[in-house]
Amino acid sequence: MIRDILFLPHGMQIIEGVEDDPLEGFMWLNEQMKAMIDPLQVPKQVILLTPHGYNLDRTMVLYNHTEFEGSLFKLENSVVHGEFLERFEFHGSTEMIAAIQQAAESADLPLEVLTHGYPAYPLQLNWGTAVPLYYFKQHAPDIQVTILCYPRSRHSDLDGIASINSKLMSVLDSLEDEVMLLISGDLSHVHREDGPYGYHDSGVPFDTLIMDWVESGLNDQMDRILQMQPTALACGMSGLQLIHQLREKGDFPLRTSFYKVPTYFGMAGAHWSRD
Repeated sequence: MIRDILFLPHGMQIIEGVEDDPLEGFMWLNEQMKAMIDPLQVPKQVILLTPHGYNLDRTMVLYNHTEFEGSLFKLENSVVHGEFLERFEFHGSTEMIAAIQQAAESADLPLEVLTHGYPAYPLQLNWGTAVPLYYFKQHAPDIQVTILCYPRSRHSDLDGIASINSKLMSVLDSLEDEVMLLISGDLSHVHREDGPYGYHDSGVPFDTLIMDWVESGLNDQMDRILQMQPTALACGMSGLQLIHQLREKGDFPLRTSFYKVPTYFGMAGAHWSRD
């Protein structure tokens, strides 16, 4: 059973020390992340969904690993191959992996299982997973993490992702353990002309609608958000669609949220939990 849902940004720049001169707003986001996560009562089982990781074109990927290793590097102009700073580890659960596999077969969820070497070999995590988990490494180091990655078709097939999310909901509903669901993602990536995706005037209204939806969860807002996604280019859209479906089905009041645009993409966090 899902007890908590968190939508979390994953830009590595928000972590203190990875840039010598971080842009205005990144350290504010760092403080907001700590303020949101540190007070949480985190259950043993955490499921993390990411758009950035080991992914396939049209199939979700389940990481068949019980050891994970996140690494932080010095950034220069947001390039992630600088000086090594820190390594941190998390553990997984063979029982949760097996439960998800079994439920995925029953739900006809398109899912492939990834094993690199063997399940106990530490799987290297990139920013899409390492950044959200970084904020749990001191507060809840003993959690067991299960990771799934969305397919690359999230860019072009929103209807297909909606179908995947509906089946994924069935998988999540079938789990007996109390679970915290972490959704990794950022908002529009077209806020600046000098960014890699250029500027588009849909970026600001898109992010505004997202934050309005965070507060209200209204269907018409999500419909408008999905219409703007092809130009707004939010990497977190697949996870936001899932959150919308979960909120429609269950009672998940919003506990807290934050938002900032420190660079070419918007960054937001939100926490919903059952009463």
